[in-house]
Order: sequence, then structure tokens, then C-alpha cells
Amino acid sequence: MVLDVDGTLIRNDLTHELFLKTACEHPLKIFKCISLGLTSKAKMKSYMIGLVGKDIQAKNLPYIKTVTDLAEKVHSEGRNVILCSGSHTDFITQIEAEFSWISNSHSTTDDYNMTSENKLRFLQERYPDGFDYVGNSSQDLVVWPGCYKGYAIAPPKVTSDITCQNGDGVEILEERHTPIEAIYRAMRLHQWAKNLLIFLVPILAISKATSADILNLCLGFLAMGFLASSTYIFNDLLDIHSDRNHSSKKSRPLASGLLSIPDALLSMTALLIGAIGLTLLLPSAFTLVLFVYFVITLVYSIILKRVPILDVMVLAFLFLIRVVAGAAIIGAALSPWLVSFIVTFFLSLALVKRYTELVKMTGGGQISGRGYVMADKPVILGFGMTATAMTMLSFVIYGVIAEQPVLSSPISVLIVGSLALYWLMRVWLLAHRGELNDDPVLFAAKDKTSLALGGVIFLTVLAQQLL
Repeated sequence: MVLDVDGTLIRNDLTHELFLKTACEHPLKIFKCISLGLTSKAKMKSYMIGLVGKDIQAKNLPYIKTVTDLAEKVHSEGRNVILCSGSHTDFITQIEAEFSWISNSHSTTDDYNMTSENKLRFLQERYPDGFDYVGNSSQDLVVWPGCYKGYAIAPPKVTSDITCQNGDGVEILEERHTPIEAIYRAMRLHQWAKNLLIFLVPILAISKATSADILNLCLGFLAMGFLASSTYIFNDLLDIHSDRNHSSKKSRPLASGLLSIPDALLSMTALLIGAIGLTLLLPSAFTLVLFVYFVITLVYSIILKRVPILDVMVLAFLFLIRVVAGAAIIGAALSPWLVSFIVTFFLSLALVKRYTELVKMTGGGQISGRGYVMADKPVILGFGMTATAMTMLSFVIYGVIAEQPVLSSPISVLIVGSLALYWLMRVWLLAHRGELNDDPVLFAAKDKTSLALGGVIFLTVLAQQLL
């Protein structure tokens, strides 16, 4: 039995990943890749392998269980299982070493591209007595008619018209699915809860808000959501390989292979265009704030997220930008003490996220894709406690000295401040116990205690503004 690799044994396409990694790490050399690809795909793959191939580890690739189970069954029957792939031989030999049931492998070399007609011709010459074949793509359409029995993983529709040499059609092991669900997951809609901060300043001045303000705020929320989702996908594209080393992030659509790189790029572009289209309907000040958010997010995804401490400071600043965006829509000014409260509150949350990742680490080492090591855990805990204390102090000062405070009575300031402090301290306690999800925002959206505390705080603030 002969197994294809890209899209068959593994859900992803190694050539796509090489091209993406080359574009990110060696952008000026991508033109040479394209030039080589126009004349020799084999030479293009070999060139990219030399640039970035060492960073892709075979042990972490998203293998398809349906295919590995079939291959193990065939091997147990005494038959040989062979890999035959269009990916470069440097990768395929690594994959071959991962499984004891693989007898041999054939793949693209510097001079020969093992795909389509080339693959069929090679297999027929190498195995003249016949072979079974497992494939997935349009390039396999010429291979299936030449095999004895064919199997397919999510193949093109026209595969149903193919007849193998045993007289049967190609057996579909997994049907082709639309990428809608994977795109939905990659957009991380639950993270849009962060964008509710756009309504913070308007709520503080709700008595002065007009119907036009409310409409613009809703459009602004959508625009920021679309933009944020596009940057999440961009970040996941950059983090495919590091995410595969992470205990929970390895299940993300791109890292797990459920979302292909071309589909991710198309989705990211569509979301970005949607965000730009909505900003045309909104005040220019909001557009400027959104542009700043976009630029900082890109720089964070490419560089800053790997710099310890600076990464959490940038995350806190991105939360502040969401608040500034809401203020820009209605033309309101921000109190310096409100800014201080927002920054320290979300700095505490950013630190608790990193602390949670350190707590969940086993065997030492470094957080995948980040600059933190196990020894940093007590330092991050100390920084987090300091930020938490500063949050409460900033809120109390804001409630006392601001010209137009969110809460007009000392009792209300004490109640809301105490509830917020309790929630932060509870989050840190759960993180220290290892009971917190990696993302405190997702935790808050699902945790009944968090939702109840949030409801009480919201009603208190709203009552103060309306009474």
C-alpha cells in the first residue's frame, strides 16, 4: 500500500507551510522561490527546505488517524506500507522514522518532483505487480486509475467517476468538508468580548448618547471584531509550528490542519476588507485608532510577543486602545486615572495568562513561541500581584478625584472596586492552582461567578448614571 502524505497522512500541506515560513522569515527571497517554481517545483522545494526546513518537526505534524489505522492494519497483514509524496525527501524521511510500520519512502528530490504523472510513472515502474494507493487531491486523479485499489481522504468530487484496476471505484475514507467551521473557530468570536470595551466610555456618558452614537458604536464593534479576527488568523499563521508544541494551542484549526493555509489567507483578507469597509462609515478619529491597533497587533505578532514583559505590556495597551476607540466615536475625553485603571487591570490579566502557561509546563524549558522559562514563574506572580493592587488603587483614585467619575458615591466606589479586586484575586488563585484556562477572557465568559460579578458591577454603574 502506497500512502500520499500532504492532505492524506497529514492534514496540512508541507509545501504551503514552507512557502509561508519563507515569506515571513525571508520576504525578499520569496521572489526567487516563485521564479524557481515557474521552472522547477522540485528546485523550489529544495531551496525552501534549505532556508526554513529545520523548523518543521515531523513528530508534531497533524496525522490523520483514519489513515494511520488503515496503514497499521495493512502492516499487520504482512504487507509493506510505502510513503510516496510530492514533499521534499528531507521531510519524508523524518516522517518515515516516526512510524515502525512504514517500510520505505519515495519523495521529491532536488531534480524530480514526485507528483501527478511523475508519481504514477515511478510507482508503476517500481511496483510492476500492482499497488494500492491512498491519496486526496486533484494531483492524485491520474494515480488512482493506475492502482489496484484506491482510497481517498476528502477528495475532489470527480473522484467518484474513477475506476481502479480491480474494477471498483475509489473508497472514500473521509468526505470533503467545507472550511466554514474551521474558519469560525480561527476567528475566535469569543475573543470579541474584549471589544465590548468600546462601549465603556459611552456607558459612562450614556445620558448624553444619541441614536447616531449608538449606531456608530455597533458598527465600530463589528469593525474592530473583523479586524481582530483577521489578526488572530495572521498570528496563527505565524505560530503554526510553535502552537503544535503547546498543550492546548495544538488544537487550533491551522496547527491541527483543519484549516488550510490558502483558506486562512482568503478568510483573513475578507475580514480585513470588511473592517475597512465599515470604517468608511465612521468618524475619522476612530479609523486612526483602528489603524494604530492594527499596526501594533502586526508588530506584536511578528516580533514583540517573543519579548518577555514587553509582550504583556503591549497586550494591556491593546485593551486600552479598544477603550480609546469607543471614546473616539462619541468624541469623549478619557480621565488619566481611568486609563491607569484599564492598563493595570489588563496587565494583570495578561500576566495571569503567562503565569498559567508556566504552571502547566512540565519538564522545564520555555513556553513555545514566547520568551518565558519555568524559572520566571515567581517573578511573574510578583508582577501580577503588584498590577492587581495598582488596579484597585487606580480605581479608587478615579472614583474620588475624577471630574465626572463613573460612580458618584464612595459606597458605590467601594462596592465595585471590591468586586473587581475579588475577581482578579480569585483568577490568580485559580491560576496558581492550575485550574484556570489559558485565556482568562474565555474563563470569564463561561464562569458563573465571573458572570454574576460582572452583572452586579454593570447594574451598579448603570444605576449611578441613570439615577
